Amino acid sequence: MVDHAQLLDHLRIGAAVIDPDLKILFWNRWMTEHSLLDKQEVPGRPVQEVLPGLAAKDFVKKAREVFRRGSRAS
Repeated sequence: MVDHAQLLDHLRIGAAVIDPDLKILFWNRWMTEHSLLDKQEVPGRPVQEVLPGLAAKDFVKKAREVFRRGSRAS
């Protein structure tokens, strides 16, 4: 069985998993090292609170669209 969290932790890029409420469920090792936020303090927090710069990039709008439509954002 594949341990997805372990797999994501070994990526050499940042990876986060969010829920439909845009709260962070998972934050990989790369994100911890480059954000200086402890991996244990991030889950459950809104992504736009943890990474406020995403709002300027329309991330929040596109993420909500993905959850609403069930497919990738355009």
